[in-house]
Amino acid sequence: MCEASYIGTLAKFWLGRGLEPRYIVPGQKRNVLLCGSARSGTTWLKDIVNFANQYCYTDEPFNCDRVKICAHFSDRQYLRPDDNDIRFLAPAYVCLAGGIRSRWIDRSKREAIAKPLLIKDVRSNLMLKWIRNHFPGMPIVMLVRHPCAVAVSKIKLGWTIDLEHAYLSQKDLVADHLSGFLHVIRGADNDFEKHIIAWCIETRVPFTQLERGDVHIVFYESLYSAPEIELPKLFRHINQPFDSLALTHLTRPSATDYNNKCDVSAMSARDGRINLWRRHVSLAELASADRILKVFGLDQVYDETYMPNYEKAESLLGQTPEKI
Repeated sequence: MCEASYIGTLAKFWLGRGLEPRYIVPGQKRNVLLCGSARSGTTWLKDIVNFANQYCYTDEPFNCDRVKICAHFSDRQYLRPDDNDIRFLAPAYVCLAGGIRSRWIDRSKREAIAKPLLIKDVRSNLMLKWIRNHFPGMPIVMLVRHPCAVAVSKIKLGWTIDLEHAYLSQKDLVADHLSGFLHVIRGADNDFEKHIIAWCIETRVPFTQLERGDVHIVFYESLYSAPEIELPKLFRHINQPFDSLALTHLTRPSATDYNNKCDVSAMSARDGRINLWRRHVSLAELASADRILKVFGLDQVYDETYMPNYEKAESLLGQTPEKI
């Protein structure tokens, strides 16, 4: 659908929902989408990318519980890449163009001036290829962190997940990607395993759908251990010049560090130990995680030292689910 068609459809959409079209700036090619699983460090990376306040910032616009025009989205919405349903296209256009203001989205102060928009979202992994196809030109950055680190961080905060509701309730997602894993998903019997499975789903789906060049994949561990290598590549992808001042934000606590309630959060980097999560994972849990990762074909994304294997990760891009 061309931009003119979008705008015509959105005019009706605004009137029906009381939105203010003055906030709509159809400039997705200037905007950047930063996504990743929750507790993977997206807020931390957002602060690094926006170190010079060169972006306006919007926070998790696809939250169906907080954002009215996305109330019909699933909590982790999956969309087939060629889905042209205007019920999803119109809200996505509004969100990605910065056309919504709310206390939730604007938790970080957003300036009312013409800057590119940095959209940070932890609920869009399962529709990244759909976003790429329908909003071409907008740089997308996907942050990945070791699944055990993500799981431990969530458990420390008391987070739980209903895998049936989040994923298996979506018929297209099950048919396209999860039908061969139902026994593993439904067999999870503790929160740790459930969070590992959630990570596998939110990583495997975009990896198999996306192709090289669709997004820029950043691994948390590589970014922290070799920022002088990783950050210039990231800034090049989002069409911004790299400034070494961005490095000064690497060790600053993020807004979601929650006053150290979770000592293995995305900002455990302050301790200089990116594998601090190992203290909180038993050998049995580690074996369980390895088993689940192997079932999903993701066991080689990280090596035996828990560092990312870029070659393996890139080899998964664009593969049909059956080949993994």
